[in-house]
Amino acid sequence: WAPLRGPLASAFGADALKVVAALAAKNIGGGLNFVAVAGALGLSPAPLAAALAADNVMALVYFPLCSYLGRDEPDPYAGEAGAEAEAAAAAAAATGGSGEVETAEEAEDGGDEASVARLGSALALGVAAVALSPRLC
Repeated sequence: WAPLRGPLASAFGADALKVVAALAAKNIGGGLNFVAVAGALGLSPAPLAAALAADNVMALVYFPLCSYLGRDEPDPYAGEAGAEAEAAAAAAAATGGSGEVETAEEAEDGGDEASVARLGSALALGVAAVALSPRLC
């Protein structure tokens, strides 16, 4: 704790231990735990926002790094059930839900557009929810 005390105190001031407790709660039980602990401890809004931003930035580094480091490791859950599920998913993706089998070129061409459209819709829905949230509360 001693090596971190200085940087945490300079970044979060008197709320440093509250931030540490809230982040520990988030790592144990998720975002709802973070909010609950931050509220219970009376964490002020500025350190709360800074802690959430720092946690999100670290997650953007941590998860891709874990994927990269484990890229050559075999999947410990890939057994007969995993192979059957993958085959079923591949068959469903190839038919596109219509019963017709797509060629690889058709799947490639339509796949990117559908993904971009879905991401755009999800982003628009998220922006709308944030914009409407002050009126709903």
